[in-house]
Amino acid sequence: MKLKKDDALWKGILEDVFDDFLLFIFEAKAEIIDFTKGFEFLNK
Repeated sequence: MKLKKDDALWKGILEDVFDDFLLFIFEAKAEIIDFTKGFEFLNK
């Protein structure tokens, strides 16, 4: 199933750049985001 393969690739890319994405979108709030705690990505 090609759709699931592409979906997994897209999710992997988002997980790899999520912290940079947050910094880009919420630049003014960067000091209140605690990146040391990490993120838990749900499969749903």
